[in-house]
Amino acid sequence: EVAALVIGAFQRGELTPREEEVLRALAKGYDNREIAADLGISVRTINRHLENIRAKLGTYRSSELIRFGRERFPQP
Repeated sequence: EVAALVIGAFQRGELTPREEEVLRALAKGYDNREIAADLGISVRTINRHLENIRAKLGTYRSSELIRFGRERFPQP
């Protein structure tokens, strides 16, 4: 059921390109500080992006975000 929400959110383009970048980095195992440094933005901004992603996808568990990110952006 949550996977369907995620797929729907991606298909409707609800996530911004920056939110997708953050989710992709989270799926790679980066922590918030590493994501911020990699994207050249503050940790506070990363936290805000993650809040927005959680709200759009309807989940508040980090483990689910990581799982969905890995499904959406599979690693070679």
